[in-house]
Amino acid sequence: MPKQQKVQNEQISLDNIAEQKKIFFCSDLHLGRDTLLLLAQPREKIIVKWLESISQKAYAIFFLGDIFDFWFEYKHVIPHGSIRFQAKIQELVDQNVKIFFFTGNHDIWMDGYFEKYLGVKVIKNTAELKVNNTNFYIGHGDELINSKKYMFLKKYIYNNKFCRWLFKNIHPDIGITMAKYIISQKKNKITTNNKDNIYFFCKNLSTYYHYDYYLFGHMHYPQVLKINSISTYYNLGDWITHYSYGEFDGKRMYLKKFEYHNPKNP
Repeated sequence: MPKQQKVQNEQISLDNIAEQKKIFFCSDLHLGRDTLLLLAQPREKIIVKWLESISQKAYAIFFLGDIFDFWFEYKHVIPHGSIRFQAKIQELVDQNVKIFFFTGNHDIWMDGYFEKYLGVKVIKNTAELKVNNTNFYIGHGDELINSKKYMFLKKYIYNNKFCRWLFKNIHPDIGITMAKYIISQKKNKITTNNKDNIYFFCKNLSTYYHYDYYLFGHMHYPQVLKINSISTYYNLGDWITHYSYGEFDGKRMYLKKFEYHNPKNP
């Protein structure tokens, strides 16, 4: 086994997809990120426009983490800044489009709301996806970058039941404001060179397991890199500056960019 072993994976199989249907992938929407700058609604509207544009073609849509800039589920409160997005997701589910949400490092605290009220499948690990005869290894990617500090915080603070109980008992106006302030002090790690740490993890993994495509987010920079002669790595970029997404037509994978009108008047 490699030193960088696979984390525990979900198993997803999509078969018997109609020829005209496609599967879409995106990551790092960071909805709610710019609420204080009064830019949240225009950017959210762009994302909804993209969802509308693919609704008739989509068999399934995978959101690979950091859908929200911050998300924490209280018993009776949800963070604002994404009502149009949630309504569109509900509409797509009603149209029998399969929707999958992967948790990222910004929205790790999903705890049943999306499954119960929107009919979305929430996945908290990486996943092995099989579409007919094509194999994917997909996820957000935050757990694959070998940051001991981050993994310590995730295990003993973010996922700690007592710490989550403490945070849940802070008034939401205070807790969410505090969380957003902490997030705002951290700049996203954007990779502009040819390779990133997630790519190297996948490269190492490919010597032990075969996947046709490796799809991840987290790095905020869209790129396509060959793993070997038969496997390819895709980083899906983000919906802050790139508006990029992946599209699988049943035979080939493509990295595309959504063309939109002026974000000040979408």
